[in-house]
Amino acid sequence: MDVRGFIDLFAEDGVFNNVVAGESYRGEHLGDQVVFMGALAPDIHRELHRLHTMGDMVAVELTIEGTVTGPFETPAGVIRPAGARLSIPTADFWYVENGKIKEFNCYVGLSVMLAQLGVQPDFTSAVVASRVDPLTAP
Repeated sequence: MDVRGFIDLFAEDGVFNNVVAGESYRGEHLGDQVVFMGALAPDIHRELHRLHTMGDMVAVELTIEGTVTGPFETPAGVIRPAGARLSIPTADFWYVENGKIKEFNCYVGLSVMLAQLGVQPDFTSAVVASRVDPLTAP
């Protein structure tokens, strides 16, 4: 887990966008996702399947692989580690300028990851919530 090495890949004003989660990281926070994923699954790694360059843009099709041995914090509380295997489909797009990453857009298959962690959608709550008329609700 070379967080400093990861950060050093970026231009001074570079940005890492976790697009699916709607999060962006800059400066010293560029490595936050590396730290998070490393705590969740210390054996985490990226299996690259296809890599294409188009000018200054690099597109990568990959899976994020690892074994969950750390806690996963959620808005409802912490999911304790259960040794789940992660194999998360992902697509990355790097925009490179002067040999450094200017923008890194990461699209992680979040629904697949959550299912592998045992987190299932709560369709019942969504159906009930949709029955509330927003014009008459308090």
